[in-house]
Amino acid sequence: MRAFQIAAITGACIVLVGCGSTVRSQVSAFHELDAVKGSTFAMIPYPEQKADLEYRTYAKALASGLTKAGLLETNLSNAKYAVLMNYSIDNGKSEISSVPIIGQTGVASSTTYGQVNRSGSFSATTYNTPTYGIVGATTRSDTVFTRQLTVDIVDANEKDADGKYRRLYLGKVQSRGAGGQIAPVMPYMIEALLQDFPGKSGQTKTVDLTVR
Repeated sequence: MRAFQIAAITGACIVLVGCGSTVRSQVSAFHELDAVKGSTFAMIPYPEQKADLEYRTYAKALASGLTKAGLLETNLSNAKYAVLMNYSIDNGKSEISSVPIIGQTGVASSTTYGQVNRSGSFSATTYNTPTYGIVGATTRSDTVFTRQLTVDIVDANEKDADGKYRRLYLGKVQSRGAGGQIAPVMPYMIEALLQDFPGKSGQTKTVDLTVR
C-alpha cells in the first residue's frame, strides 16, 4: 500500500480559528486594582482611532466584557476609569514543521482460503492483515501570524507630576496562527483577557477558547 501523510498538529494550528476550532492566547496582566465591581469606566480612543470603525467594533466588545465583569460604562466626565486599547497583527513568518508519514510497516496475520478442483489441483488465496505506523517524515512550511492586544486602564481623576493619567492596569494578549486577519480572533482574545478580571497581578497564563 502506498504510504500517505497524516496532518501534524503544529504550533501554527493550536491558535488558529478553524484548525482544531480553538483559539489559544497567552495572557499577562499587571495592575493595582482592588474591587472593581460597581466601578464606572469610559472607553477612550487614541487620536488615530477616533474615526476607525474597526476600533469601535473592538471597543464595543471590550466594553461589553467589562460590563459582564461588573463594571458600569459611562462617559468620561463621570467615570472612575478610562480604558484604552491597542491591537496589531504582523506580516507573518514562515515556520517549518515536521509531518509524519504513515504507511504499512508489516503484516499482523495471514489467512489462506482454498479449494480442491475437480481435476485434483488445489487453488488458494491468502489475505494479509497489514499493520501501519510511522515510516518516515517530511516537512511542511506554514505562514504564522502574531496578533497582539494591549489594554490600559487609567485613573480618570488622577494625574502624575507630568500630567499623565495614572495607569492602574496593563493587560496583554498574544495569539499566533495561520489566519492573516485579526478580526476573527479578536473576540476570543478579549474574552481570554477578561477571564477572572482583573486577576492576579503579574500572572501569565494560557487560555484556550473553543470557536463558536
